[in-house]
Amino acid sequence: MKLKIIIAVTILIILSSSLAFGQTTAGDWNDKGAESDTVNANNQFAFELYDQYKNANDNVFFSPYSILSAFEMAYEGARGKTASEIQSVFHFPPEADVRNPSFAELYRQINPQNASYQLSAANALWVQISYPLNASYLDAIESNYGGKARNLDFVKDAEGSRRTINSWVSSKTNNKIPELLAKGAISSLTSLVLTNAVYFKGKWSEPFREQLTQEKIFANADGTKIRCLMMNKQDHFRYNETNDYQAIALPYENDDLSMIIILPKNGKMAAFEKTLECTKFKNLSNSLDWEEVVISLPKFKFDTNYKMNDNLSMMGMPTTFSPDDADFTGMYEKAKAGGKNLYMGLVIHKAYVDVDEEGTEAAAATGTSMVTASAIAMEERQPKIFNADHPFIFGIVHENTGTILFLGKVNDPTK
Repeated sequence: MKLKIIIAVTILIILSSSLAFGQTTAGDWNDKGAESDTVNANNQFAFELYDQYKNANDNVFFSPYSILSAFEMAYEGARGKTASEIQSVFHFPPEADVRNPSFAELYRQINPQNASYQLSAANALWVQISYPLNASYLDAIESNYGGKARNLDFVKDAEGSRRTINSWVSSKTNNKIPELLAKGAISSLTSLVLTNAVYFKGKWSEPFREQLTQEKIFANADGTKIRCLMMNKQDHFRYNETNDYQAIALPYENDDLSMIIILPKNGKMAAFEKTLECTKFKNLSNSLDWEEVVISLPKFKFDTNYKMNDNLSMMGMPTTFSPDDADFTGMYEKAKAGGKNLYMGLVIHKAYVDVDEEGTEAAAATGTSMVTASAIAMEERQPKIFNADHPFIFGIVHENTGTILFLGKVNDPTK
């Protein structure tokens, strides 16, 4: 089985207010590394944002890391109430000498060199020609976040600027998101665009055999029963079960990343989600132990597209989106900008996931690294049954740091 591709992109469009009125792991997570402050912020934000989307019958999927990365860049230029609200929602360490090295170290680990899988994150700034951004802000973004500024002419060539940004997004996502920004998203009011793209393509440590895939019944979120293709396998996995849920970790090659799947027992999804937060997910992950499991998991492929202004405002940062009250004066020299105020006009996040079965030669070579012989052979027990035939939650976790790169819920694997 292979997770063919996971992609997430976040775009922050910052406008000038003067013309805008009237527009609307295989072990415990690492808590002690240099990157731990950013990891903790990321994971706490992940479940608070999930809480915004959990009640929908649609599938849910987003990258908290992508959104957090884009707002780290915005936070560097925020001041006053705007900064305090962003800091509260994203749980950033307020001290730059803590926050910046923490993010830089995580960014380094999420861009591995010479890995057998593909995992990368990229940041970029797109600036109106001659706009008076502070040199100190540009230096901070490039040195701490790897984001280089590129000049565009939003005033005279908004459409060409849109195509340029879309081309960058397409190149960073292996052409899977060729047109993130629709016509009209960029206008002469645009002064600055901040972008982040995260891309992952990896193979499971052990493949599912395609010939074992069968059509089975899946009870989707609204209770209707549908037919879908379910992949099947018996092997040893890290696993745990309580009265309320089952959980399993499926490792990718090299064991650097895992998909952790949480399957609340029938009828218990809503109750489980009410208590789901960062610490619970962490403890759940750390509680997994080796078991022989018969797993049935649906194939699924879907994309999501979120306009996040309202969600983020409800989470506690409305000032960011106020033309009058937003304060991003750490980014630019207001006097040189004619006294015009900057505010966040639009936040767009798009993600894509595709899971199906594909074997790989590397699977056999890495399979032994996930199996502890003594843990398996000590006693004979009946295998556990993990049958994901109803909605489940899943996260893609960077094992060394514990970072939740992607988080989602499959309510209907056929959509």
